Parts: sequence; structure tokens; C-alpha cells
Amino acid sequence: MIGRNHEFETITAAAAKVTARGCALVAEGEPGIGKTTLLTACAQWADENGFTVLSCAGVQSQATVGYTGVHELVHPILGHVDALPVYQRRALHAAFGLAEEQPPNPLHIGVAMLGLIEEAAAHRPLMLIVDDAQWLDDSSLHIVTFVGRRLASSPVMMLCATRPHLDGKPTRLVSLPRLPLAALDDAESRVLMSSVISAADGHGLSESAQRRVLAEAAGNPLAIAELTKALMAAADQSTVSARTPLPTTRRIEQAFLDQLNALPQPSRRMLALIAAGGDTALADVVTAASQVGLSEADLDPLERTGLITIAGGALLVRHPLIRSVAYRAATMTQRSAFHAALAAVTGDPVRAAWHRSAAAYGADELIAADLEAVAQNAHRRGANAEAAAAWRRAAALSPSTDRRIRRLANAIEPAYQAGLTAEAIEILDEAEPLATDLGDLFDLAFARFSLAVTTGVTAPLISDLVKLADRLGAADVPSLATAQIRLLAAAAAQCRMHGLNDNDRCLVADRLHALERLDDPLVLIALATIEDTKYAREFRCRAPSLHKQVSDDLTALMSMGLAGESASDLSTARGCWERAITVARRTGAPAIECEALRGAARSQIIAGQLAEAAVNAQSALRIATDADLGISVGAAAALLARIHAWRGESRSAQQALTTARQNLPSDTPLLWLDDLAWAAGILALTTHDHERAFTEISQMARDRGSRRWAIADLTEAAVASGHTQVISQLIDEIDAEANALESPHVVMLVHRSRALIAGADRDAEHHFRAALQTDEAAEHAPLEYARTQAAYGEWLRRQRRIVDARAQLSSALRVFEVRGAQPWSQRTRGELRAAGVQVPGSVTAPGPLAMTLSPQELQIAQLAASGLTNRQIADRIYVSHRTVATHLYKIFPKLGITSRNQLRDSIDLQSSC
Repeated sequence: MIGRNHEFETITAAAAKVTARGCALVAEGEPGIGKTTLLTACAQWADENGFTVLSCAGVQSQATVGYTGVHELVHPILGHVDALPVYQRRALHAAFGLAEEQPPNPLHIGVAMLGLIEEAAAHRPLMLIVDDAQWLDDSSLHIVTFVGRRLASSPVMMLCATRPHLDGKPTRLVSLPRLPLAALDDAESRVLMSSVISAADGHGLSESAQRRVLAEAAGNPLAIAELTKALMAAADQSTVSARTPLPTTRRIEQAFLDQLNALPQPSRRMLALIAAGGDTALADVVTAASQVGLSEADLDPLERTGLITIAGGALLVRHPLIRSVAYRAATMTQRSAFHAALAAVTGDPVRAAWHRSAAAYGADELIAADLEAVAQNAHRRGANAEAAAAWRRAAALSPSTDRRIRRLANAIEPAYQAGLTAEAIEILDEAEPLATDLGDLFDLAFARFSLAVTTGVTAPLISDLVKLADRLGAADVPSLATAQIRLLAAAAAQCRMHGLNDNDRCLVADRLHALERLDDPLVLIALATIEDTKYAREFRCRAPSLHKQVSDDLTALMSMGLAGESASDLSTARGCWERAITVARRTGAPAIECEALRGAARSQIIAGQLAEAAVNAQSALRIATDADLGISVGAAAALLARIHAWRGESRSAQQALTTARQNLPSDTPLLWLDDLAWAAGILALTTHDHERAFTEISQMARDRGSRRWAIADLTEAAVASGHTQVISQLIDEIDAEANALESPHVVMLVHRSRALIAGADRDAEHHFRAALQTDEAAEHAPLEYARTQAAYGEWLRRQRRIVDARAQLSSALRVFEVRGAQPWSQRTRGELRAAGVQVPGSVTAPGPLAMTLSPQELQIAQLAASGLTNRQIADRIYVSHRTVATHLYKIFPKLGITSRNQLRDSIDLQSSC
């Protein structure tokens, strides 16, 4: 190995430390830069240093079979699969086609793979080698990325090699640490060239020819070797210097093409057949060759020139670029014949269907039907990317428009579940102009709405949804009447998510009122969402029965959660989000689970349940990251930023805000942008940057639900920055809404806002007392109630009513400290000291569950205390059972306990505080 000592030492140094901390590293470089050589050297080092080495390599192929790559990687350690938790074990069996299961949750497959690797690593450290990762099947690439992000607690090193970009797109591995491989310097290049010349049987090269090769190769090892060989084999060495300069990859390809042109024509065709077959077995290649007029003897020239290697019945091509050059050099007719022959000889129906597809010139329903069966099988195994690709190709081969649309529609959900949001939108864009059937139009419109809600892509126009709903209703078909209600309910939810104008709200409301089925639960949920002040009381009264009616309908549950927030019914909202989490987890819908976790966290923050909110927001962030849902990453990070700000964790809050801003574009649903603005505003309040706080929170003006909850924060910032006149009208509007909603929480916030604006005026006391007179607000919004007490205490102290001030401030301080609201705790302590009260220690000891444990540790502690085993917990929260054990090992000393049996008592004790 020449010129890669630094990279080799970097990798082996990291590998030597994996007993303390596992890691992943991606060696990235252009074709021929030496990635495979480096990986081979590292694998040899690992084998000599006590590692078990597992490897796989991507192969450029038209036949895409999900999880092929990772199956090759972990096949030698599958004996450990029985140690996995039950859901993870089932998911892995389903993914590898070892058992017939319900479609597995994609996250369970990833965690199962991680758990399997951890089980093997518990016996001996592992080195995982993944070469040509850019050509792994999409499902395998997703798993490799997932595992690479989570190796920190295992004695495992994952080493991947990939090209920087594939077809202009970054690979999924972009989230893993990079080790870029640069070109060799001139001295290293000359050493490599000399070794190639010495190993060859031909003549050497003149100095001018060597300089020309070095200039053309630009430090690329493969280019140096291949151009040197080509020039040595040329009768006239000057021909190389006469060529027009080409990019490095093109130069290498040209060198390979020159080698191909020197071969007999049957051998060139044989190499193209091999390229078409991907990783097809040698015996099948030979059989297929006989069907297109080739013979086994045509392999000999390929082997003699070193383009291929045959050993132990396996056929290896020297470099992936040889495959692509040989395949492109064949004519379209030849390629079609090759794929048809390969389809005839393979015993794998999936590969056969893809080869028949590649051989097809035009529409073919038989092939389309075969690919549809491939898609269904892939979907059952959780190979969503491959399912989407098969359905999309089946659509392209469909002779009839209706079947094409149906297959495109079927491709949308698996593409979305695979994190391929852009592909899902492309499929929608392709299908929508073709659709004329009302059922198809509904399916596509609802799919676009769902993608808009959960990924932030452009939402359908409200007017278009209403027009389609009108057409569905006019059809006078029962199933379409149900579709009409679902579409109008979707339009109502979209109004809430995007904060659209009153014209859109009124348009949807008018259509809902005109429905004959006003007793349908979705109708009331939709009306409560967009006419919250009018339907809040009825919604709260009927909430328990509505919840039962929609308990297994994810879309309805999420709509009801939004309606609960609109109607200021936080307990109902939380119940709906929690039920949605359960259903989404059971049905394998990670994107919906992520949205439901965020909904639960949003409600919990408002209700002052910071520890619980942190658990849900952190879980949402983890799922969004693992499922490649970039917009959801930003939305979850925005909620975490608000929680950190409440706790006084300014640095963590700022980091979360940065993540949120990076992942939330300006056309993101307004509800998520409100979360971002509110988080930034709360952070600014805690750092006394009131002008910034006012600017941020002022952006929450269009969504009525969000601005109600934030009105007191906005007022505090406005008073401190001199903008009180700007918000007076807004306070009046929210006052009217609060009375119509009959929401004690919002009424309290309005009165606190009026008291803050009143300042030293005697009216302030009236509003403070009015704000504090409801026990319901104290119970359901304890932190906001405590902030009201603290503000009243400050006002009383300034009025020199010290005794009264101490009572309010002391009561508020107890809540702030127990709930972990450190900025307000510190501020209240300062006010108490100014009132003559010395508070050197905490009023009550801060609860370790909220203050000491991380969100994930808290979640694990609570689940363990409820009686779940490590494996059951692992299945519940998408981690390996060894990760659960590691967390519990850290949790016990933090809680001052020594055994699992003490967890419940410790949690009960801290909760009672």
C-alpha cells in the first residue's frame, strides 16, 4: 500500500480504542483513489489484532433486493439472533425473508441489526467493512447508517468506503464521520508507477511518457496503474500524450475501454453480460451465456488480462468501473438479450422480475404484475425503498392508465417510510396529472396532505381540497361520502398546521356544516379545529366518546390532538397523542409516531411537565434522525430548545435552535415555525434579551392556538422592551377567545398580561388576583401559575408589601425548583432576598428524575420501574437491550440505589416531591 500511511494509522488508532467507545468512519474518495486497498489493509490489521472481521460490498445492479448487503455483512453472526428482544427478532427474520411476519417497523429492523452486532461484539471486538457503499441496496444503506450512528457503547468499528456523490446526490452515509482520501503526491505517484513497471513484462517508459501519465492520472492510484499499463502495451507511446485531457474517472474508463477493444468480440459481450448480472453466480452466468451464443471459453481472455478473477466458483470483476464501461459499450439490443437470458436462468423470482423489466422495450402487463408482486413482498419485509422502486417500475410498464396510477399511488407510502421524501413527491407529481377517477384523486390528494403534515412539503391548496370534496359528495356513493368527510377533516387540520387565513377557515367550515352526517366524529373534530371558540364546550363534553370511536385511526387521532390544542383541552390532546404513539408504533409508522411524540411534548411543555416533554421530544428527534426525516428533526429540535430554555440550559438550547433552523425551511408548516419562534423567544427571555424575545415571539401571530399560550411571554417581552402599545389589541382578541373557550389557563395568561401592562397601576393587582383565583389553572399549568405568582410577588415587593410578596414568591419558588425551571428559580430567589428572606439552599431538594437523568435515562427508569424487562424496554423505545442495561448501570448510582427492585420506590418518592 503506497501513500495511505496517514489514513491507515488514523483508522487503526480509532479501532484500537473501540473497547472503550465504538465508532464509524467513512473513507470517501473518487473511483480508483485506493479505498478498497485501504479497507483490505485495515481488515488484515483487524484480523491480526483480535477482531472478528465482517464484510460486504455494494454491486452496481439493476436487480434491487432489499437488505441483501447487510445480510451478507451479518450472515456469519446470525446465530446470535435468538438473544434479541422478540419484536426485533421478528423484524430481522422478516427483513431477511426467514419468516412470514406482518410488515416490520423499519426502526425495529435497524435496532435488531445493531443488537445482533452488539451480541457478537460482546464475545470479540468487531470490524465491519462495507466497500462500495454507494451501491448497496437502499434498505441496507439505511441500516448501515443507522448502526454507524449508534456504535458508541459497543466494541465495534464500522469502516465504509464510498464515492463522494452518486448521480449528484449525497449518500445516506452523510451523517457519519468522513475520512477523505486525497490524491497521491508526486513522489508517491512515482513510487507506484515504478512498482507497476517492475511488475510488468513489457518495456519501461521514457521520462516524457512518465510525466504525461502522472499529469493525466492526477495522483489517482488506479489511473496511474492503468495508464501506465496501457502506455507500456501501446506500440507508439506518443499516442497517450496526444489525447485530449479528460476528468480522472473518464481517463480510467477510457483505459479500460482500450483494454476491452483489444479483446475478442465474444469476450467483450461476456463481460457486458457479467456486468448486467451484478452479483449473479458464475454458474448462472455461464448458463445465461449459452442462451445468447456465448460459451464458457469466452471467459478465458477476460481472466488472462486480469479483468476478472475466478476462484472457488466465484466471479470477481477487477474494478467496478470495468462493469460500467463494459455494460455501456454493449448495444441496447445486446443488453436486453443479456437481461432476458439472466431472467431465464435465475432461481430468484425477484431478480428474474427485475431482469425481465430491464429487458423490456415498452409496456408489458405480465412483467408489471411480476414487479408488483416483488413490491408487495419487499413491503412485507420492511424493504420500503425497494418496494417503492418496484411499484414505480411496474407503473412505468403498465399498459393501462388506471393500473399505472394505482401502482404509483402504492409506491408513495413505502417511499415516504423509507425516508425518500423527494421520491415520494416525484411519484405524486407523476400520478396527479393522469388521475380522473374520484377514488384515485382522493387517494393522491390525501397522500399529498399527509406528506405536507409530516414532512413540510408544499401542501395542497385548501380550495382544491374543498372542490374535490364537493365532487366526492356529489357522486352519491357511500364510500366516496366517507372520503369527502376525511378530505374536509384533512383541510381543517391543514388550516391549523399552516395557520391559513379566515377565508380558508370559513370555506371549510361552510362545507362541514352542509354535511348530512354531522354526527360523524371526524366532523366535530374538524369543526373544533377551525371553529374552536364555537365548538370547544361540545368538543370537551364529547371528547371521551370521540376518543373511543377513533382509537385505532391514526389520522383521526392526530386530528383530534390538534383539535384538543385548538379547544384548549390539553388533557384530551395529550391522550390522543399518546394513543397515536401506541398505534403508530404497533403498525410500523415511524413518521407518524414522530409527529405524535412531538404533539405530546408540545402539550406537556404548556402543562409544565418538562421532564416528560423532554423524553418525548428527544424520542421524536431520535426517530426523525434514524428515519431520515429532516423536517421532523427540525421540529423536534425546536421543542427541545424550548425545554432547555425553560431549564436554563442555554448552551443546549442554542445548539437545538441551530439544528432546528438548519432543518426548518421558511415554507415549513406554521405550527412548527411557531415552536421555533417560541423557543428562541423563551431563550431570549431567560438571558434578558427582551428586544430579541419580543421580535421572536411576535412571529407567532397567525396561529390562534399558539399565540394564546404564548401571550404572557410576548407581553413580558413587550413591557421590558417598550412595545406595549403594539400588543394591546392582541390581548383583547385573546381575552375574548379565552372567555368563549372557557379555558382557565388562557384566562390566567390574559390577566397576567394585563397586570404586566398595568405596571404600578392599582389595576394590576385586580388582574393578578383574577389570574390566581382558579385552582384548575394551578393544577393543569403549574409552571405558568407559578410565574404568575412570581410576577405578583415582584409587584407586591415594589409596592413595599413585603409579607404578601414573600408568600407569593415562596410558593412560586417551590414549583420552579421541583419542576426544574432554573431561570425562574434564580430570579425568584433574588426577589426573595430583596424581600429579606435568606434562601441559601433549595426550598425542596430538586427531583433527580427531572434534574439528574437524561431524557432517555428517565424513560428507561420509568419503564423498568413499571416491571418491563430490558428486552421489552428495548422493543418499546428502539434501542438494543444492551443499551438499556448500560443506561440502568448509570441510573442506579444517580438515584442512590443499588438494584432494580428499588427503582419504583425511588421514582414514587421523587414524584411525590
